[in-house]
Amino acid sequence: DGWHRTFKDLPVLWVPSFHVVTPQLLEMEYLRLAKKWKTYNYEKLTKLWWEKFIFSLSTVNQKEEEHLPPTRGFTTREGEDHSLDALLPQLSICNVSKFEFNNSKFLLTSRMSHTPKRKNNGLKLGYGPFLPKSGSTSSVKMLKKLGVEAGPSDDTVFTDHTFFTFLRHPLDRALAGYHQIEVFYHLGWIDAPIRKYNLQWWKTSCFNTTYGEGMETTFRCTGNVTMQHTKERLLRFNHFLDEIAMIGFYDEHITPLTYLIESSPVTHQAVKKPLVFDLQNFDVVKDVFTNLNAFAESRKLQDFDTAMAVFRNEVMANATTESNTRRNRLKSSPREMVRPKNKEAEKEGMHWIISQEDLVEWVNNSVPGASEALSKLCHMYRQDIECFSSYESSCCDEYLSPR
Repeated sequence: DGWHRTFKDLPVLWVPSFHVVTPQLLEMEYLRLAKKWKTYNYEKLTKLWWEKFIFSLSTVNQKEEEHLPPTRGFTTREGEDHSLDALLPQLSICNVSKFEFNNSKFLLTSRMSHTPKRKNNGLKLGYGPFLPKSGSTSSVKMLKKLGVEAGPSDDTVFTDHTFFTFLRHPLDRALAGYHQIEVFYHLGWIDAPIRKYNLQWWKTSCFNTTYGEGMETTFRCTGNVTMQHTKERLLRFNHFLDEIAMIGFYDEHITPLTYLIESSPVTHQAVKKPLVFDLQNFDVVKDVFTNLNAFAESRKLQDFDTAMAVFRNEVMANATTESNTRRNRLKSSPREMVRPKNKEAEKEGMHWIISQEDLVEWVNNSVPGASEALSKLCHMYRQDIECFSSYESSCCDEYLSPR
């Protein structure tokens, strides 16, 4: 597979499981690998090797590359649309202020976005609204690579910065939030909410897992049910959803995106509406922002709209018509936001993982508890489903009556 091909000429020990790793094995394999030290491609451990490898995948020959502008990753065909939406396809979302939120159920407000503070003269970009489990961590890391660090908050960022954020399918994101809470529980990181709200879901259908073993926690599941069958997984998940319905959204990872957007300072204070992208296009957006930022720095441009306009006119319009673009390759194979399959998850001890595909399949097969869980999810995240119409959610149609 890809990992084996990547490391095939490097001193790497492959094992079927960490359970077989012993001091004796490591000592023996170290001697074996050390004897082959002359055969390894150590250059592969450098950034330069990977840059050469990536550029070698392009159909552009060396002579053509020498004459391309610095943003050569973006070459277009003659007559191609150079608009912002063509470069960065955006999602349309509803006006979230139209919803009436029951504030007694929303126990947290949206975090401040990544407050921008540039260390150089590049684009004035900021991440926000802050939407956990929708690329928030990756977005902040991307900005840091562009020279944008977190800094003290002041109102000027809302007047002269362009903010962006990412969305994902509401049900996928909700299930990812459940997964996150389970991870926090097994690591002992969510003891405070369990104590504060008297949460009980963690006692339901205890998982016989080694995940988080050794971590200190006051609330360790010690029940008798330790099987990982679908019935027990759904029983635990339904209990989890029932407590949210009764208590409220006690963690930002499970709080509906529409509420986080509505409560975000970016939504109400930013002069320009934030750019909203599909999380599956994260790599495309990152590629555009990286090239655009480098171009803006070279021209001493900081305003996003101005830099984009100049970038389109001077770079995109003059790009070669011969080669395929990295952007097009990325768009043809967008990032898959997929949970590990059950067998892979079980190897890691994460038996609680449930995907949207799993849930729909169980409903279709009349698995007890599946229809109830899907119905609860659809109602709990109804506003997200209605607001983000770009995502297909027909599995909720039978549970949600028209307003």
